[in-house]
Amino acid sequence: EIIKKSEEIGLIYNLGKWIIERVFIISKEFKKDTVFNINLSAIQLKTLKFSDQLSGLIEAYNVDTRRFVFEITETVIIEKNDTVLRNIDAIKAHGFKLALDDFGTGYSSLSYLNTLPIDIVKFDRSFIVAATDNERSYILLKYINKMLKKIHMKTVAEGIDTDKQLGVVRSLDIDHIQGYNIGRPTSVVEIHDSSK
Repeated sequence: EIIKKSEEIGLIYNLGKWIIERVFIISKEFKKDTVFNINLSAIQLKTLKFSDQLSGLIEAYNVDTRRFVFEITETVIIEKNDTVLRNIDAIKAHGFKLALDDFGTGYSSLSYLNTLPIDIVKFDRSFIVAATDNERSYILLKYINKMLKKIHMKTVAEGIDTDKQLGVVRSLDIDHIQGYNIGRPTSVVEIHDSSK
């Protein structure tokens, strides 16, 4: 809701920059093998100066870009906007990983996976729920997951809230799991304290 409202009133670009900067700063307090995911707004990626902004933040905080994953949604790339594509190329050129978020929400196209430098595909919760209750959906998810692994992409199951969903995801050999069944949202301070 905050992101949507920020986009509506024109604050998302500055807010996005602040979030990236804060994550870069906070990352210094964690073990070097800790990975941080950062969601990007379509408006950020449609901004010409995004690449220069990112370069400046990398230099300012001397970050190891391999520790960060930028998440984009299918709706961001569906327009095939030239500036978006250039910014995606810049993200990869800096050494960041790129995740396609909310895969399976209705816009899904395997062509994205062929034409864009995606490292990680995150299956939307609705896809997981469907696979839990419907054999056809389960088989579809199973073979999409296998195909992605064959082309060396990592996969993530989002929104795993029940033991039944967890069992389904484990049977599919999806690489990573997130959801209330695994852990609730928590503060940076709590995460930092538990990682010591």
